[in-house]
Amino acid sequence: MQEQDQESDSTNKESEKEINQEMEQLDEEEIAKFSSNSNPYPAKVEFSKEQFSLFEINRAIVKYNEINLNPDFQRNEGLWDRKKQSRLIESILMGIPLPLFYFAENKGGGMSVVDGLQRLHTITEYFKNEFKLLDLAYISGVKGKYFKDLPREHQARIERYQIQVYVMSADTPETVKLDIFERINSGGTPLNKQEMRHALYQGQSTKLLKELAECDEFKEAVTLKLDSKRMRDRYVILRALAFYLAYNIQLIKQIPAYIDPTINGSFDNFLGRYMRIMNCMDNNEYNYIVHIFKTSMQLLYNVYKDNTFKRNSTSNTFNMIMFETLFFITASIQNQINIDIDIWRTELDNIINKEWFQSTLDNSSNSIKRMKEHFIKVSESIEELRIKYA
Repeated sequence: MQEQDQESDSTNKESEKEINQEMEQLDEEEIAKFSSNSNPYPAKVEFSKEQFSLFEINRAIVKYNEINLNPDFQRNEGLWDRKKQSRLIESILMGIPLPLFYFAENKGGGMSVVDGLQRLHTITEYFKNEFKLLDLAYISGVKGKYFKDLPREHQARIERYQIQVYVMSADTPETVKLDIFERINSGGTPLNKQEMRHALYQGQSTKLLKELAECDEFKEAVTLKLDSKRMRDRYVILRALAFYLAYNIQLIKQIPAYIDPTINGSFDNFLGRYMRIMNCMDNNEYNYIVHIFKTSMQLLYNVYKDNTFKRNSTSNTFNMIMFETLFFITASIQNQINIDIDIWRTELDNIINKEWFQSTLDNSSNSIKRMKEHFIKVSESIEELRIKYA
C-alpha cells in the first residue's frame, strides 16, 4: 500500500511538473518576439500615483466593491497569522510609512490589487472587528482590543492614515501586465501566472473556475490529482474553456467591443481576454457552461475510466492537450448526436490516432498558432461526426 502511495505521489508530481512548465513559459510566438530587436513593451507603461486614507480604502473595498479582495486568492500557506496582522496595525498607529501599494485598473471599472493584498486584507479585517491586537512590541494600551474597543483617538488615527498607491493603466497589454505583476509582487512565495490572473480578473470567470475545479465530475475524471492550492487545476480548465468558447462565442451575448474574441496574440493575452469575456456571462450562460462541463467530464470518464486524459493506457501523467481537446469535442456535440459509450470510444480514438493529433501531442502546447491549427482540424472532425450520426 505504501509503495502504491509513493508511486501515485511520483505520478502526480510528474503531471504537475509538466503543467508548471506550460503555465509559466512564454509561448513560442512570444519567444520569437523577445529574441528579435523589437521591444515587446509599449513605449510607455502608464502608472498614476494616488494617495488614499485607510477610511477611503476600506469604504471602496467593503461598501462599493471598487477594489476586489477575494479571500479565495489567498493561498493557505501564505496567510498572515494574527501576530503579523497585529504588528501591521501597530505600525499604522505609530505612523510608520508602509511600503507602496500597486493596483491595476480594470477596463470594466474598479481596480485589482497587484501588490499589497495581505496588508489590505488585514486592514479590512481589523475594521470589521475580526481580530484583536496581540503580541504588540510598543503600544501596550491597545493590546487585546478590537477596532470597536479602541479609544476614538486611535480609531481616527487608523482611519486618517495615508497610503501611497501606484495605479497601472487599464490599457496595459495582458502580457506586460503579468510581467509587471511578477516583478513587483512582494509576497513570500512567488505567484504563478494563474494566481496573477485570478487577482486581476475577479468576477464570473474566477467564480466559474473555482466551481468547476471543485466539482465531483472533474475530480473523478482527472484521476491524477492536480494541485488546487497553486491553481494548476484552474489553469487547465481555463485553457479548455477558452478554446471551447473561442469556437462557440455565440454562447456569451454581451461581449464589449474592445475585447477581441479571436485566437491570436500570446497565450497570456488569449487567456486573459477569455477571463474578461467570461466575466460578461449572465447567470443563464454561466449555468450552461457548468452543465456542459460536468456532463462532458461524466461522459469522458465513462468512456475511458482511469485512463481519462492520459495519452495512452501505459501513460501515468495527465495530458493537457488530451483534456482540452476531448472536452472540446464532447462539449460541442454531445447534445447533437445519440451514440453509446462504445461508439464514443471508437470515434474519439479515431480522432486521437490521426497524424495531426499525434503531431500536436509530440510538440509543446504553448504555441497559440499550433493550437489554433489543431482546433481547426478538431472542428472538422466534429462536423464529420455530426454528419455521420445526424
